[in-house]
Amino acid sequence: MVWFLFREGMLVVWIIILVGLCLLCINNCTPMPSSATQDAIPSEDVSFRLYVLAQDWTTLRRELGYTRESAWPLLMELDLDKHSIEIITENDVAVYDCSTQTITLTQEASATLEEAFGEGLSIWQIRKQLFVVTLYDEWLYGGVFNEPWSSAAIQFPIISVESHEGRLSFHLSPGLSANEASYQQNFQEVHDFFAHLGKLLE
Repeated sequence: MVWFLFREGMLVVWIIILVGLCLLCINNCTPMPSSATQDAIPSEDVSFRLYVLAQDWTTLRRELGYTRESAWPLLMELDLDKHSIEIITENDVAVYDCSTQTITLTQEASATLEEAFGEGLSIWQIRKQLFVVTLYDEWLYGGVFNEPWSSAAIQFPIISVESHEGRLSFHLSPGLSANEASYQQNFQEVHDFFAHLGKLLE
């Protein structure tokens, strides 16, 4: 009887040890976010976000089409945090020129993007990478990165990227969306936000 209890007790001990080892292995094998990925995730205290998405218009041309009516519903189906390759926040912005709708990044943010993507910044425009802008978690507008001289008849917002004296500028061209009341309201919200931060150039 004593031997039976001893044997059963040891069995329980071994089961506990094996379960513990399995849990340890699972924990060690779970992939942790890389430092680059962690850096791309903004803290919760930011309000303005420009999401650069992994998807591009060149690949999804048939689905997205050329108009806001065809593209916007598909953009809104995307999980922004999951599909973004870069997130630009107000902390990365040096100045917002409302007359040309141009966001100029700080030298630090520009250098970080240049180091992370290099020639990939040009690829954003060539492949027409998708983007979405949010303010206080509200989706304002979205579109594609594009070359300013592109002949593509895209009618929704596009962003072209320029580099000058070590700083990157994102110039927004609203396309036909500029005439929409909803876009004008969104534009005003961004205007007022950066004015409040003291980063507005009028």
